[in-house]
Amino acid sequence: MEQIRVINTGIIDTRVNFNLKELFVSFDKNKTNLRAVVETLTSIGYEPHLSMNEISERDMHQIDRQRWYKIGIAGFCFANIMMISVAQYFAIVNTIEPIIKSFFHILSVALSLPVLFYAASEFFSFGLSRY
Repeated sequence: MEQIRVINTGIIDTRVNFNLKELFVSFDKNKTNLRAVVETLTSIGYEPHLSMNEISERDMHQIDRQRWYKIGIAGFCFANIMMISVAQYFAIVNTIEPIIKSFFHILSVALSLPVLFYAASEFFSFGLSRY
C-alpha cells in the first residue's frame, strides 16, 4: 500500500490495520476524487467496501479506556522499577544488605509482571486468531 501514491498522485497517506482488515486513505480533493481512489484500489485487487451507515457518532468519540489503564499501569511500574534500580546503581559496593538487595530484585521482577502480562498483552497473540 506504500506505493499506491505512485499509481494515484492524489493519495497523500495510507494506513493499514491488519487486525481489523481496514485501510485508511487520505487524499487531496484537488488532485483526485473518491471515485478515482476506489478505482485505483479495485485495479490493484483491493475492492473497497464503503458504508457510512456502519459508523455512528458514539463510535467515533468512544475512548478505549482499557488502553489508558494499560499505559497507566506500565508507567507506574516503570517509575517504581527505575527508582529501585537507581538506588542499587549508585550504592557503593557492599553498602546495601544482601537481604534488602534480594528484596529489591524480587520487587522489580514482581512489578515487571503486570507490564508483561497485562500492559503488553496487545502485542502477544499466542497463536490465536481473531478471525
